[in-house]
Amino acid sequence: MKSYKEYMDRITVPGPLHQKLVSRASEKGTAGEAFKSPAQGTENRRRGRVAAFRRYAAAFASLAVVLVCICATPHLWKKTASSDGQPDNTGSLLPDGSLSEPFSAPSDEPSVGSFTISKAGSDPTAGNGETQGDIQHNGVPHVSDQGGDPSASDVSVKYITEPDGPDSGPFGISTVSRNDLGLDEARADADFGAYLPKSVPSGFAFESAVRFTDNERDFLRVLWTRGMDEILWSVSRLEEKDKARITSVADRENYDLALYPAPRAGSVPEELMEIVDDPIFRIEDLTLDAVKARSVEVADAGDIPGPRMSFSVLYGDILVKLNVKGASPEEIYDILKGIGASL
Repeated sequence: MKSYKEYMDRITVPGPLHQKLVSRASEKGTAGEAFKSPAQGTENRRRGRVAAFRRYAAAFASLAVVLVCICATPHLWKKTASSDGQPDNTGSLLPDGSLSEPFSAPSDEPSVGSFTISKAGSDPTAGNGETQGDIQHNGVPHVSDQGGDPSASDVSVKYITEPDGPDSGPFGISTVSRNDLGLDEARADADFGAYLPKSVPSGFAFESAVRFTDNERDFLRVLWTRGMDEILWSVSRLEEKDKARITSVADRENYDLALYPAPRAGSVPEELMEIVDDPIFRIEDLTLDAVKARSVEVADAGDIPGPRMSFSVLYGDILVKLNVKGASPEEIYDILKGIGASL
């Protein structure tokens, strides 16, 4: 090896050849550096992607923590309120399985629209089928079974209404009583039962009876039917607004329908419209001819033909209003006179 080196050291070349050899050696060195550059760039890009992934992962983790906190906060507040002994505003389940009344902040304003529904007659001190009730707060109604179905029609309702007068206080109390009755119960009504027919024309059967009372109305209504025929009988007290419709049988323009051909909206004078629509006869003045004057034969398509009549009869201060389809004037006249004779 030493001899080889000494030999090589003694070799000489011309200047131009030496220059060419040196330049070629320099080009090879540059090519080697260029060959290394792609690998080094790939490594740099890989490191950049790793750094970016780490940054985005941190951001997503922070967002997840924020969302968890948002979802958990309401439950924490509710648990804190419960532990402090304060009810929430959604109500709570009681040990017996019922839902407690929602909590609301106290207010100085009275609650409007509150009412109590109870089974009629459940309180023996109420009288007349009405039930004593109390006013519930926060507008929540109280329904008591009293051993019956609170959805039945036989109920009494008490509720807060607007005052009718200055001495009613800031709010007035209105009482509504509606009782569904059997025919015997209706005839036994202390106020109006005596003014019901003792019997009805053949074929008519009892359908329903209602005793209704509120601050403005007080009546007993009974319905008999026979197929599509019906007798609707309403009994109430004479009111001041009814007195203008009382007529004598001599004043035929007040009730005789033969004087006013259909359509009556165009044939009845405006000032007589109310009394012609529902005249009131005193029972002592009533005649069969007057009842016939109120009867109209109708043969409408889809309905059965027969007499129709509508009017009212006054027994003292008790008013009987009747709407009849299918019964004859003679039958109705006999019923009305029979009631007068039995009083």
